[in-house]
This record gives sequence, C-alpha cells and structure tokens, in this order.
Amino acid sequence: MQMVNSMVEKSMWNPRMEKISRGELKELQWKRLQHQLNHAYVNAKFIHEKFDEANLKPSDVKSLDDFSKKVPIMNKEMLREYRNKTEDPFGGVLAVPLEEVAVVPRSTGTTGKPTFIPASVRDVDRLAEMWARGFWAADVRPGQKVTDWIYTWHSWEWMCWAGFKKIGAASLHLDGYPMFNELNLEASATYKAEVLFIPTLPLINLTQLIREKGIDIKKYWPELKSVIHAGDILSKPILEDLRKTWGEVRVYSTGGSGDPYHMTYACKPYSETMHFPEDFYYPEIVDPETLETVSAGERGNLVITPLWNEALPYIRWDQEDLVEPYFEPCECGRTLARFLYLGRTVWSVKVKEKRIAMRDVEDIVYSFPEVLGKPYQLVGLKQQPQENLIVRVAATQQTLTNIKKKLEEELKVPTNMEQISAEEVKVMPHKLVKFVKRS
Repeated sequence: MQMVNSMVEKSMWNPRMEKISRGELKELQWKRLQHQLNHAYVNAKFIHEKFDEANLKPSDVKSLDDFSKKVPIMNKEMLREYRNKTEDPFGGVLAVPLEEVAVVPRSTGTTGKPTFIPASVRDVDRLAEMWARGFWAADVRPGQKVTDWIYTWHSWEWMCWAGFKKIGAASLHLDGYPMFNELNLEASATYKAEVLFIPTLPLINLTQLIREKGIDIKKYWPELKSVIHAGDILSKPILEDLRKTWGEVRVYSTGGSGDPYHMTYACKPYSETMHFPEDFYYPEIVDPETLETVSAGERGNLVITPLWNEALPYIRWDQEDLVEPYFEPCECGRTLARFLYLGRTVWSVKVKEKRIAMRDVEDIVYSFPEVLGKPYQLVGLKQQPQENLIVRVAATQQTLTNIKKKLEEELKVPTNMEQISAEEVKVMPHKLVKFVKRS
C-alpha cells in the first residue's frame, strides 16, 4: 500500500526521462537510432528498397545531422504504392515474424486508404510506458475508474488500455460513436467514473448534451477529476467553451498517430501545446516544400522516426501534421519538446505566399458564438498556391460577412466565404472532415 501511495504523490510518471537534459537526450537518440536503422534495413523490405534507391546503407549515417541530410523522407502514399505492387498487406514494413505479432489494428484512413499497423509483444510493453506518462499528466492514478469511449473503433484503443493498466487504473470500455453518447453518459455515471477518456467530437457533443439536459456535473459524476480527449485539435474558442461547462473538472488534450503509435500529451488543463516523447521517437520539423529543418517556433511538417518500434520500424516517417515546435524547458519541469498542432499538412492551403492551417481558420470562425462548434470547411484548390482563402460555414449570410472581415484582417489574405448546410460536412467518429479538395 505504501508503494501505491508514493506513486500517487509523484508529479511525473517517469521523472528521469521526462526531465532528461537535452545533451543526454541527443546521445540516447543517436544510440537508439543506430540500432533502429540496422533493424529496419535488414528486416523491412520497404525500408531496404528506399535505402537502395538512395544508394545508402545504415553504416553511411554517422550522426543525427547526417541522418537528416542523407535518409529520404517516407510517407503513406509510398507505402500504399508498395502494397499495391507487392500485395503485401503490411506494405513491406513489418520487421518481425507474424508469430511475434501481438495485435494488428488499422489506421482510420483520415488522409487515404487505411494501413495496417501491427505491434509485437515487446512493442506493447514499451507503449504502455509511453502512454502511462501522458495519462499520469492528466491526473490518472492507481485504483481509479476510467471510462474509455474510444474502445471499439480506433487503433489507439489497445495502447490506451495498456497505459491505464500500467498505472493501475480500471478502464470501462465504451463506444466512441456520437450516437451512443446518452448510453455512455449513463454507463459512466453508474460506474462512478473518475476520469473520462473520449474522442474530440464526442466530447463536444457530450458537452452539448449535458447543457441540453441541464446535468449538474458535480452531482452526476461526484468523483470525476478529469476529462481527456483525443482525435482532433481544439481551438481556443472551443477550449474556453468547454471550461465553462466542465468547471472544476480538468480537460486535457492528447494527440498522436495510429501508425507509428506515438502519443503527445498536455501537462496542464486547457493547454494548446503538448509534450512529445523524444526518447521514444526522433522528431524533425521540416518545411513542407523545401524539406529543410525549421527553427523553434516556426511552422513545419512533423517527420518522426520511432527509436524502438520492433514490428513497424518506420524511418523518417512523414506524419502529415503541421506543427510549431518549442524546445525550451516547460514550466512543469519537463524538458521534452512541446508541439502546437495546427492541423494536417494536407489540410492546409497556401494563399499567395502564406500557408494557412486549419487552426488559423478555426480560431477565427469559432470566435463567433453563433457558429461555435458547428461544421465548417477549408477549401484547398488542386493548383497551389491559390489566390484566395475559401471557407465554407453553416451560418447566415450576415455571419459569413462578419467572419470574412475578421479572417482578412487577422490572416492578411483575400477571402471568399461560402454558405453550406451542416449535412454537407462528413462526420467521422472522432472529428469533422473540415477540409475539402477542389479542382
């Protein structure tokens, strides 16, 4: 019992790694990267092929800087092409025998055809450690009751379960689809949940349901400490709106990807930036066009290399996320990098010479209370850059006029507004499809 109590009191799950010095971190990353390069080259046919195309061998890479200069960036489209060519369901990246695979989830297919993402038994153990850090930062503690609303549809689920289990929290598995919100609401109350883990869109819908039913959160969930969401960015207006409803219950953001299994997590409630586990992954932030590394605070495309993935050893994997990186120590004491997620890179547009991200648009659109949380879309023309920013919103003409004025004032680009109905926007279980491509 004393051991459990000491765990409850610590501020971080793994202070040794979460507060590691930048110098020591770089040494650790290089050591792990060398092993990973050899493992991937020898055991993953897709990786081997890409190295051969670049006339490169792992032994040619002499440092982290060398790695960034010599090794090509790889992405899902390349993987899908390889899969179509070879009919290998794993796209040539599976690097362990099938008998060593513990689980084979699939991606959600947000930006294209889903990919399969197996993990080995040893991968699961490492992932549990990584996810435990994020959940601990969001107030999950041993002996707590957690309701998990992501269970039946996302590749993250088994990782979430592993993280909760690592801490010693008991997770009740619920369905994350929006139409089950009322059933989940009742189940979580009966379970006397202390933590809710929920996809982003169902959280927004649940918040609306709580208001419509006039639910007193303190009475309905008397033991509820925190809410953790995942699946999409939450803009400033949405975060502030959530704070009004949830009150003393702390709302934490998490993010990441199903493919290389990485998790980012907020260290405080209602934070827009999230910590990145640099001892598990080597991140690079590159300009989407030049592929050159950007400086801290500048926007770039997130490219990550897992330093431990045994089953799927991706190398310089294009995460297709647009982020702003910050590397100075956080006020919470963690030294691991923090990222401000701006949206999917493929869901951004370039207007004249300025790149506009989803967060840029959403912060402004949702600053108007009459459309807060309602469907909107950013339109990307096939030919980039485009002359005008095009935004579609389910709103009145007067509201569209007001939004247009504010977008032009703050983003400094010419803007066209289009009126749509809410039904025109595709709904995924965890997010609205806020981007539409147009020729």
